[in-house]
Order: sequence, then C-alpha cells, then structure tokens
Amino acid sequence: GSFIVGYIAGYNEEHYILALISPYGRYDGFLVKERKSIVSVEHGGKYESKIKRLAAYYNTEHEKLNLSGDDLRLSMLKFASERNFIVAVELNVSGYNDCTGYVKSIDTKNDEISCTISLINEYGDNDGEAVFLLDDITELSVNTEDEIILKILHES
Repeated sequence: GSFIVGYIAGYNEEHYILALISPYGRYDGFLVKERKSIVSVEHGGKYESKIKRLAAYYNTEHEKLNLSGDDLRLSMLKFASERNFIVAVELNVSGYNDCTGYVKSIDTKNDEISCTISLINEYGDNDGEAVFLLDDITELSVNTEDEIILKILHES
C-alpha cells in the first residue's frame, strides 16, 4: 500500500487535514480525507525522524489555516480559492482525481453546496469546467507538488 507523511493541520468527526511533507522533506501542500480512510498511523520511527530532520534543514513550513465552520472540505476549497491554488478532487471514493483545476465558485442552493472547478489538464491547459456537490468529495488535494507543476505549466 501507499502512505503519506505530514502533520495534522485540522480534524473533526468526519475529516482530517494533513500538511504534507514530501519524501525529501519539502512542502507538499495539504490533503483532506475522510477519517474512516485511516488504516494506521505511525510516528516516532526512523523514517519519520529522517523526514523531520530534512524538513528542519529546508525550513519547511505550511500556511496557517483558518478553519471556520464545520466542513473542512469547504474550508480548504475557500483557502485554495483565496490563494489561487490548484486543487485535485476525488469524488465518491473513485480512487483517482476526478477533477483538477482552480476553484471558480462555491454556491449554496437548497441547503446543498456545490463547487465549480475550472479544469486544467496534465499539460497545464484549460479543459472546461466541472460542477459537483461538496458532499461527494472524498479526497481533496491542495497545492501539492502535482498541482504546483500544473500551475507552473498553466502560467508559462
């Protein structure tokens, strides 16, 4: 299986936010996932110590999050929108990123929150739009290395 390394930046009964650190000790954005997706948590081992030392060497820091409201997914979509960060969204436990791009809008209608993403393809080109319900998000990546690469391609 795969694993990720980071610090808990926020959590509630439903979700958690990890401030991700790459295998090289560098900033790797944020990840929001369902708490029920956690299989195990390891800490205090040699690998974690290595990453911690590398992060200290590189002075790796994450932005402070203003987690207002109950839904961490909504807080992170707003965070990404305010900073013009690219997001990658998994919907309904599909197992992959269903849409990647910039948060265009967040709308509420009949007590349902929807999000519109201006899609960016793997080459950094505009690729239409996607609209989905907040409640369908099962994983949300914000400004990770993958998204940073797409932003560089999109802006150059």
